[in-house]
Amino acid sequence: MRRLYEGRPPNTIRIQRDTMSPSIEMSTQMDYSHAHLETIAATRPLRYFEQIASTNGLALEWIHEGTEAGSVVLTNEQFSGRGRLGRRWFAPAGTALLFTYIYSPPNEFAIRSAMLGALAVAETCTMLGVPDIGIKYPNDVQSNGLKLSGILAEAATSANKISVALGIGLNVRVDFSTTPFEYTAASLEQLLNRPLDRLGLLSALLDRLDYWRDRIASDLLFESWKDYLNMLGKPVEINTGGGSVSGIAQDVLPSGALILERTDGKQQQVMAGDLVVYR
Repeated sequence: MRRLYEGRPPNTIRIQRDTMSPSIEMSTQMDYSHAHLETIAATRPLRYFEQIASTNGLALEWIHEGTEAGSVVLTNEQFSGRGRLGRRWFAPAGTALLFTYIYSPPNEFAIRSAMLGALAVAETCTMLGVPDIGIKYPNDVQSNGLKLSGILAEAATSANKISVALGIGLNVRVDFSTTPFEYTAASLEQLLNRPLDRLGLLSALLDRLDYWRDRIASDLLFESWKDYLNMLGKPVEINTGGGSVSGIAQDVLPSGALILERTDGKQQQVMAGDLVVYR
């Protein structure tokens, strides 16, 4: 069966499944080319939207409808993108790679989903030649301490099976110069001083996601993610949403938990949270 991408008007491309002469509605604002979208759709189920509230929201709906591992929801702009701890994701239309990757890990390893996403993004950025790539625990991909990408993993359960909507936002050409994020975030094109094709970037990133999805239970996934962490051995403070804890980021466990050495000398395990590194 030929896999074709689909969307919902207005401001979308819509291609019906299993039609050799698809009907197309194309927004004049769209910079994703029809031919390139078809190339990606030939390898996996793909739903593209010119503008939606949240790729994760649509992906969770798709999971309940039924779809296969590796399916992707992609958008040019989302106006209610979510991050961890309820934060909003800032990216004007056409400036970021915004998508959700769907997969179904073994239930006991679903907790590694954000680990998988952060590693795939970090490796892709490294392959592009972006300097000083690191992961700030648990899943913010940075270049020289400036945020490039954020990841939000959300799970849905059906018949005792867990499926994950792994939302990824990657700054490609966002201009942060007049925003509150001027000194905390960066974009790939700014760092590389060259233009990038977002769909080519998506294709490379999907290759890494597919690779690590098949190795979600492996020690190699954990060790590779750990190698990118840029805050181990440093004093940190973590906001868990219900309070904060500080200490030295001593180590991480295969579950993704961070081991802190507190000022009283005791160790404490923390799972996720928003981390501030004190240099």
